[in-house]
Amino acid sequence: MARASSSSSSRTSGEGAWGEGEGPPIPYRRGPLQYSPAVLCFCGNKAARWISWSDENPRRRYYTCIRRRAGGCRYWFWAEEPHPVFIQELLIDLRNAVWAARRRNRELLNQLGDAAVMVEEHKEEVRALRAEMDAIANQKEGTDATRDTICRLEKELVVYKLLVKCCVVVLVVVFLKKWLFN
Repeated sequence: MARASSSSSSRTSGEGAWGEGEGPPIPYRRGPLQYSPAVLCFCGNKAARWISWSDENPRRRYYTCIRRRAGGCRYWFWAEEPHPVFIQELLIDLRNAVWAARRRNRELLNQLGDAAVMVEEHKEEVRALRAEMDAIANQKEGTDATRDTICRLEKELVVYKLLVKCCVVVLVVVFLKKWLFN
């Protein structure tokens, strides 16, 4: 068994004990109690095996009491020796790249959500503008029909005026004939 330590390591299956809520860069393949042979803590229970993703001990497994945070014993031991410095640096770089990709993915998903909300808002604006445009088009159609009626009536008025003038001329001619020839 490796040496005991009390350094703070990251242990969780991704729910918030991490620096920025990043979680482990890769998901656990097995639960914390799915290993053998069993290692017992001071309480006599099977100790949980977690993976540290701290800068000091990236991807290094350790055992701790499953109930440590809820009043269990203070059992805590490394399950593995530290990795060589090159491997540690490589693991840290890979972990940071995964975390950066996750952050970027979250940002993009947030932007996508904002864009979807904006699209819905603009759809409402477009619907309102289309309704207004349709109302204006209907008014224009009504105005065009009224304009056509006015033009037709003006033409009829011109014809009626011409007819009245012709009638007046005919009447004047008839009265003049009667007056002059009687």
